[in-house]
Amino acid sequence: MPLGDTYLELIAVVDEAEAAASAFGRWVLEAEGGFQPLGWAVRTDDLDAVAARLRLTTAEGSRAAADGTQLRWRYAGAAEAIAQPPLPFFIEWAPGSAFPGHRAESSPYRLLELRLAGDPVALRRWLGNDDLPLRVVDGEPAVAGIVLAGPDGQFAL
Repeated sequence: MPLGDTYLELIAVVDEAEAAASAFGRWVLEAEGGFQPLGWAVRTDDLDAVAARLRLTTAEGSRAAADGTQLRWRYAGAAEAIAQPPLPFFIEWAPGSAFPGHRAESSPYRLLELRLAGDPVALRRWLGNDDLPLRVVDGEPAVAGIVLAGPDGQFAL
């Protein structure tokens, strides 16, 4: 779902056995049973610099888009994000891959705030100098919610 220069990705398990075979799939399986924010990612144009700063290993991913084109990306920090909410993982879209939020101009919704619970100092160290619409509160580490703006005003998920 495009949200301005960001997007919301909804993920569900279709094949439990397949999901159980990967760390990401197990993460989603454990959250089954209700709609809730699970994790988040930060888009970067220099994944190698982020990975070097945090001593992370990079990996590649791809999937077919609805129109049949192939989307490709590189990412880092996914295992850390799964193990230590509210940390995000980092993603860099490959040249020529359409960003999933590319239809943003047609979306009436915008992300106003990502609400996180946990250690704000650890999160700041992880993010570096990024200026993101975050609100961090004390509590059990988690992605606590998101605030969107739409045609009928603001609402939180």
